[in-house]
Amino acid sequence: GLCSYLLIGHYYEKESAQAACIKAFLTTRIGDCFMFVGMMIIFINSHTLLFSGPNEFQAMFAGWQEGVHGGGLWGLTTYAGPGSMFALMGAKAALVGGFALSIMGLLLFIGPVGKSAQFPLHVWLPDAMEGPTPVSAMIHAACMVSAGVYLTARLFPLFTPDALHVIAIVGGFTALFAGTIGLMQTDIKKVLAFSTISQLGYMFLGIGVGAWTPAVFHMITHAFFKALMFLGSGSVILGCSHEQEMTRMGGLWKKMPITAATFWIGNLAITGAPFFFSGFYSKEAVLTQAQLFGKGGEWWILWLPYIFGALGAGLTTFYMFRLVWMTFHGKPRDQWVYDHAKESPWNVVLPLIIIAGFATVVGWPLAAHTNMAENLGFTNVVEFGVLAWLTIVLG
Repeated sequence: GLCSYLLIGHYYEKESAQAACIKAFLTTRIGDCFMFVGMMIIFINSHTLLFSGPNEFQAMFAGWQEGVHGGGLWGLTTYAGPGSMFALMGAKAALVGGFALSIMGLLLFIGPVGKSAQFPLHVWLPDAMEGPTPVSAMIHAACMVSAGVYLTARLFPLFTPDALHVIAIVGGFTALFAGTIGLMQTDIKKVLAFSTISQLGYMFLGIGVGAWTPAVFHMITHAFFKALMFLGSGSVILGCSHEQEMTRMGGLWKKMPITAATFWIGNLAITGAPFFFSGFYSKEAVLTQAQLFGKGGEWWILWLPYIFGALGAGLTTFYMFRLVWMTFHGKPRDQWVYDHAKESPWNVVLPLIIIAGFATVVGWPLAAHTNMAENLGFTNVVEFGVLAWLTIVLG
């Protein structure tokens, strides 16, 4: 948090940068306070905060189980996702349920909500664009916001089904909510900022429906294509004399073909273009598991994560293609910007070429390990490949 405060406030002479870094620091601390309360509940009841795996989690809660073996806090279901999900991670089904465990899990989850800019603590991330573009790429792709996703996945055995329901719905709603805001942005970096919030929502959706391995998989693939797109936006801004408004761009592929080509690769990866791009494999795994989650009970609310995720996938396609088209295609909307635009130097475009290669292939070797539906023997699951093509076409 302190390091991000200093990085976002790099241009400390600007009042907007000063406000942005303070906003980021205070918002993430709100989540930390709730998470600290959750940690206190654990320590008071188990007298330890140490663990190294699911077996240690079982020992941690051996003395304070409440004997609730069905229904949980709201009585929606007796398990989270597939019935054998807890067996997969080595935790006993008897550990799920219980009011105290659910509250503890939700308190712990609020920490990652702030760190990973989930609704309603998402407000700091768009303003974090005040820092230099490489800082934005690092915060949005690899470091700060990914920490909340990793922490939630790491603590997965702690969450009861009720807590996982909340995580899935918050993540799915954030994915859809941020996508609707991204539709209306005209600043190229602001569009990418809201796309980051949306993609982080996908990751939490995956964790909530039991697809914790695919969620981390999507975190890895997202790191590559989001870094590519942020550095690509920096190349555009540099080549257009520090212009960030897409309403003043257009037709730039003729002026900066390398940047445009690599940006297209990042765009296809984040939208989940089937078969050849890394984002397809991670989104497929998350949404397939969300569909199984909806089939895991009789309550309609279990389908909300899948509905949010599917709609969010379509919105992602729409606003990302809108970004690329407004920037690189069509007629120039500001002749001065177009006439003075130029390709960035090689020390800027070479990293784009390298990351574009990873954004394409990084999902291939890991995809075979995320097909949970097939591994668990589920049938009658609609393949996400059809949904991916449909959402791309509709977008």
